[in-house]
Amino acid sequence: MSELEILREFVADVDAVHDWAKKEWPDLMVTYRKAKGLLDESVPFKSDNHPQPATESEVRLLAYAYADTCLVAEDSEDRDSAIEDEVQGSGGGLEQVQSAYIAVFRTYITGGPGYMGAVYLILWDGAPEFVSVAFWERNPRRLKMIHYGNV
Repeated sequence: MSELEILREFVADVDAVHDWAKKEWPDLMVTYRKAKGLLDESVPFKSDNHPQPATESEVRLLAYAYADTCLVAEDSEDRDSAIEDEVQGSGGGLEQVQSAYIAVFRTYITGGPGYMGAVYLILWDGAPEFVSVAFWERNPRRLKMIHYGNV
């Protein structure tokens, strides 16, 4: 079977369960769109590696991840409530994330077995060396944020 035939078979299989796959397996849809683009010669292949702006819901998720990693102590008694207070409070996580520059790479895929999904690059107010990267962890499923510089 040629590579082209394999791509056609893959696209046909995903087409058959498209609605289910879109809802239950969104990471598969990235590969599906790339395969479909390769098969459609009338549409020039578009690279998915260009950043996009964050949506309002992504900004809120990033605010919670920021509060979780930077604003609330690990040993807080009521950690969930403390995180909520930090996100909603004046000058808190939500305001800080809203003032940052955010680039979203929604279809990031590593070259080998590894990560596939959204990656968020956050340039914080203050200086360009204040940078954070956020991505989805599998177990537990949560947005993990790693900071560089004095964030």
